[in-house]
Parts: sequence; C-alpha cells; structure tokens
Amino acid sequence: MDSKLPEYRKQVIDNFISFATKDEHRAPLFATNGHCVTTEMFNGYRIIRRSTQIESLLDKVVKSVKGNDKSQGFLYFLHQMEDSGRVHPLYLGIARRTGKKNEISTLFNASYPRWGHYKDGNFHLSSLNAVVFRDGYSKSDYDKYKGMYLEWAEMIFDRSEFPIGADEKLCLRMPIYLSVIEWDENKVSFVDVLGNTTIKCEESILINLLYDYYPDKLLNKEI
Repeated sequence: MDSKLPEYRKQVIDNFISFATKDEHRAPLFATNGHCVTTEMFNGYRIIRRSTQIESLLDKVVKSVKGNDKSQGFLYFLHQMEDSGRVHPLYLGIARRTGKKNEISTLFNASYPRWGHYKDGNFHLSSLNAVVFRDGYSKSDYDKYKGMYLEWAEMIFDRSEFPIGADEKLCLRMPIYLSVIEWDENKVSFVDVLGNTTIKCEESILINLLYDYYPDKLLNKEI
C-alpha cells in the first residue's frame, strides 16, 4: 500500500470540512435562545424552529438547483462545532435534482428539501420532531422513527430521555450547523484525482472517508 495514502485520505476530509464550513456554505440549523432551541406548534404538533439563516441559504440553493439544467442537486453536511472551532461531523446526504423519470424530483416541491417539518414527509426534521416531542405525536409516530432518529436526538441534545413535554427545555450539546453545497456535472471531486464525479458518487466517497475518521460521531448507517 502506498505509504502516502492515509495522509492523502485525511487531507481530502480536511479539505472538504474546510470548504463546507465556509460562511457562504453553512448556517445554524436551529433558531435558538442561548444554548436551547426554540419551538412552536405547527399544524397541531410541536416542531423545532429552523434558523432564518438556514432558511435563506436553502432557499438560495434550491432556486439555483431548479434553474440550472447542469445541476445534480446539493450535498448537505450536518455538524457540530466546539468553541475552539473543532468540527464534529454528524451526517452527510444529498438531495438529487432529478427523479426516476429524469424530471425535477418531487423533493424540490418542498421549500426545504430533506429539512421540512411536515409529518410523515421525507424530512430529517419532521422525523426528529416525532422522536423528541409529545405534543401532537402518538406512540406510533415515535416508534416509526426512533430506530434512526433517537440516536440523532441523543447526539444533538443535552439530555438522554425522549420524548419531552412542552414545558421542558431542549438544549444543544454544542452549536449545530448545516452546510449546503450545490453539485453540478462540472464539479471536481474532493478526491481530486477522480476528476468530475456524480453527486451520488461523491456522497458515497465522502461518507466512507468521514466514517474512517469519525466512526463514533457519524450518524450515517448506509456505509
């Protein structure tokens, strides 16, 4: 094995994290009051409010993706950050522009693909809400999503028991951010020797590399 390979693999991940955490690519995921998230009732069930910054960033990227025939969608990278600046990767995924019929995916019918609040939708936040809160959710809602999102809740929030009631605070272990990176057919892989890659290929590469260095943090299970 090339003795330089592990060093190169680590440099790829460092370069990706450095790029993804630039101000133009990321924003706080949640609206907060101090270290605690703010919540509200939405369609009869409780949700964690998104930050206005991430709503603005997602809106910008979604409009760009939908208006660009060469766009393949966007990568999203959920991570925590210590006060020192150290990043803790949590999850990496994609929202692809086109669906099975090579038309714009139904994901983009939503204002915030993958990050909406509507119950039973294909959204990380709606699934997380169903695990975290009692207000407006049934035990079957909790049971449906706990397999994946209970671990998310335990990693993100500074408590160990869920769901919680309306009068209970929900505070973060550390600040949490979402990075959103548009990917088009001319994009060069973070593994630069590969040249251009598809968004699906890039997702697989980055998840596997992240898992090598952050196995105890990464919430992706489809390795």
